[in-house]
Amino acid sequence: MKIALVCTEKLPVPPVAGGAIQMYIEGVLPYLSQHQDITVFSVQHPSLPDEEVRDNVRYIRVPGKTQSVYIQNVMAGIAASVDRDGTPYGLIHVFNRPKYLLTLADSFPDCKFSLSLHNEMMHEEKITDEAGLKCVEKAEFINTVSRYIADTVIGRFPSAKEKMHVVYSGVDPNKYHPPWTGTGAVKKFEMRSKYGLQDYRVILYAGRLSKKKGVHILVRAMEKVMQTHPDTALVIAGSKWYGSNAGDEYTEALRKLVLQLPGPVIFTGFIPPSDIADYYCMGDIFVCASQWNEPLARVHYEAMAAGLPIITTNRGGNAEVICEATDAGHSDSAPATSHIAPVDAGAVVSSGAEAAADCCGIVIDSYRDPEVMADRISFLLDNPDIAAAMGRKGRQLAETRYSWDRVAGEIFERIGLKPPQSVEPKPEQIDVPGLSQDDGPDPLQIGGSTPQQAVEPKSQQISKPWLSQADEPDPLQNSRQEISAAAPVSAVVPSDYAAYDDPVISMIGTGYVGLVTGACLSSMGRRVICCDQDSKKIEDLRNGIMPIYEPSLKELVDNCVSDQKLSFTDDIKETVSCSDIIFITVNTPTLPDGSCDTENVCEAARSIGTWMDGYKIIVNKSTVPVGTGQKVREIISAVLAERSLELDFDVVSNPEFLREGSAIYDFMNPDRIVIGAENDRAAQALKHVYSEQIAAGIPVLMTDIETAEMVKYASNAFLAAKISFVNELANLCEECGVDITRVTRGMGLDSRIGPHFLSPGPGFGGSCFPKDVRALLALSSKYGCKSLMLRSVLDVNEDQRRRMVQKIENALGRLDGSRITILGLSFKPGTDDIRESPAVSVISSLLEQNISVAVYDPRAMESMKRKHPEMELEYCGDIYSACCQSDCIVLATEWKEFSELDFEKLKSVVRRPVFMDLRNVYEPEYVRGFGFYYEGVGRK
Repeated sequence: MKIALVCTEKLPVPPVAGGAIQMYIEGVLPYLSQHQDITVFSVQHPSLPDEEVRDNVRYIRVPGKTQSVYIQNVMAGIAASVDRDGTPYGLIHVFNRPKYLLTLADSFPDCKFSLSLHNEMMHEEKITDEAGLKCVEKAEFINTVSRYIADTVIGRFPSAKEKMHVVYSGVDPNKYHPPWTGTGAVKKFEMRSKYGLQDYRVILYAGRLSKKKGVHILVRAMEKVMQTHPDTALVIAGSKWYGSNAGDEYTEALRKLVLQLPGPVIFTGFIPPSDIADYYCMGDIFVCASQWNEPLARVHYEAMAAGLPIITTNRGGNAEVICEATDAGHSDSAPATSHIAPVDAGAVVSSGAEAAADCCGIVIDSYRDPEVMADRISFLLDNPDIAAAMGRKGRQLAETRYSWDRVAGEIFERIGLKPPQSVEPKPEQIDVPGLSQDDGPDPLQIGGSTPQQAVEPKSQQISKPWLSQADEPDPLQNSRQEISAAAPVSAVVPSDYAAYDDPVISMIGTGYVGLVTGACLSSMGRRVICCDQDSKKIEDLRNGIMPIYEPSLKELVDNCVSDQKLSFTDDIKETVSCSDIIFITVNTPTLPDGSCDTENVCEAARSIGTWMDGYKIIVNKSTVPVGTGQKVREIISAVLAERSLELDFDVVSNPEFLREGSAIYDFMNPDRIVIGAENDRAAQALKHVYSEQIAAGIPVLMTDIETAEMVKYASNAFLAAKISFVNELANLCEECGVDITRVTRGMGLDSRIGPHFLSPGPGFGGSCFPKDVRALLALSSKYGCKSLMLRSVLDVNEDQRRRMVQKIENALGRLDGSRITILGLSFKPGTDDIRESPAVSVISSLLEQNISVAVYDPRAMESMKRKHPEMELEYCGDIYSACCQSDCIVLATEWKEFSELDFEKLKSVVRRPVFMDLRNVYEPEYVRGFGFYYEGVGRK
């Protein structure tokens, strides 16, 4: 059928300037155009031609400064189109302008007409009784975007009931990346880094900035939220009007209102529709604060697709999509649902998590009350499991109920035009030990806006849970035979790894490297088993408890486990047997002489040799000295000889370069991939594992095993050397009266030096730099090399820590009896890792001098309690209680929240205004302006 779609006059199609109706039309066109002859009439735009054909759709754009001018031009366009083609339109479908339908019906009496209503355009203030009745009479059917709009029309025009059809809007889930996917985690890190919000939980608003949208209510709610949750930030994504950043009195009032908030607020301004999905990646909770009877804001669908829990007001049709079981959503006053987040004090009942399973958010009846909104936001912040369940439910609904192919199938359903859906439902999923459910790409990872194609199942799958809970039968028992149907593993030496398109990958060791690597690989569609001999850790991981803190890691792990791509076990025998590629990711601690203890690597190699039954690729990802790869080969060969077996295998060195706090981003977007292999067969297998990164243009260094082993040590030692050099230079600058920050800025502009790792401070720490420099120094001694520079790197680092304590003592005069506050325990922000942290070293020295130490760190206090129970510290819940009656505040770790201190408030609670900035976070004169004694590192 030849169909004309008549858009509203304000914005064009495609939605280059935004607009919910315009995005609706764009969403359904790829599906409608496959089966119908579609012409879209919309308003002109400078960036678009007046007429064009793209993707089998004709676009005609006409002038339209006023409604009357616009509809006259549309009529002329329709007439010209009919004259040109010689074929009349079988249906003219009008979007949200009932008066246009009447005008067009008078001009084209032989055509059929239909109407889509996206808000209350049939209200008495919009159309007369006579015109409304005539519109109902002329329309073949009337679609509405919500039950609320349908009811308002029927309430005024009962005769419309038989023609009314609720067609909820849609979204393209493939454009949105939930936080539990690898792409989503990386995008979240990128977007938050762009706005300096890496250390915050983000409350997101997206939409126009107008009073009826209730942004001011949300801002007032955030004042209370930020007081009780200082790690929260508010992002307001949008502008006053589509395509423009021009403001008005309301937007100016908003900007003044946010000045009262104690935490960060970001106004993004207008966001092009093509970019909006990236901004949803920033959020942890999405809030729609509408104060008017919203038809049903499409931001709800976008938040669902992004996997965000939703808080919305019970206005208009907003609540209709929140709950799967009913159209009512979760209202804060309804007895049946009040246990989600009741109005009175926001109490949480134990059944809340179960109740959240069927809803993607919370609906607020008291929409004008900022206190209620604050309570609901705090509820989800305090109950991350419920928030995560809601986010997952929203994503599920976006995929199954609110996709554009469903909308396209319903829009003309009333006249018998229902195009076949382009996306067929997947076959019923049957649990299988780690096997992918299809050959195609993960639908959560696909970008672009083209319709998703149906995917055939790889093979008939065997029903059995994979690596399930400990109280069930051994999950890997006989799984070798079960997996063989879909992923055969042969003892025959493969000449080409092309046969291993879907290898089973395992991690031996679930520490930082093993867990991050396993989660990231499984998020890329790989089947991964993580094995660890620590049964308690495995039990915790199965229950969703992470042994480390790393941004977005838990979400990534939970999703991969849910998708049966990632599993945890303590059964090394079945892990080795089931795996094609085995990564050794065990800890390599430091021995008393500074050398690297490779016993854990050797033990892993012995286990592999003991249980392997065919060709394997063993990948050493642990940081090890040169020669370890050869040692692994010798150990496995010796064990196989003891078993009287001749099995082929390859050893590969593939060092990791993950930074704590941004490890997922680093894995997905590395500076380089280093593969040290014995032959091309193994090298190609590893390149296949990293095919996604390689396709994105990441450089790959293919080399021998020994070179790859040295690259890791050399890289870390060089970075540590830069830090020690800058710290030594900073000490000289202090004596010369020069500001080191200006010196390093000048150095960093030299392309031969670069700006990275030129920040002075209390010295380097963590699990890598100190250990790796010592190991490289020990390796040098082993081969008779003096390595004076490496020794100096460590000596300068130790001296720098002592120097920090001396700074504190010099500032106070004497330490005995003082109360000192340490802000930050982890060796860097974004992690809970306190290994060799300078802060811990400073604390240890201070405690030896009869002083009391109060500490606060947003992530690392539990790690500190666990690893240093002998230290008598006062652990505080926030910055200002930690600083109360303090004689000296020491900023030891540069967490984001420490860069926004209220020095007036600090001045009122401390005993002595002394501020030691060991990370040079603040400008000296700024802090001194509040009456504090300030001292940084290498500054005047």
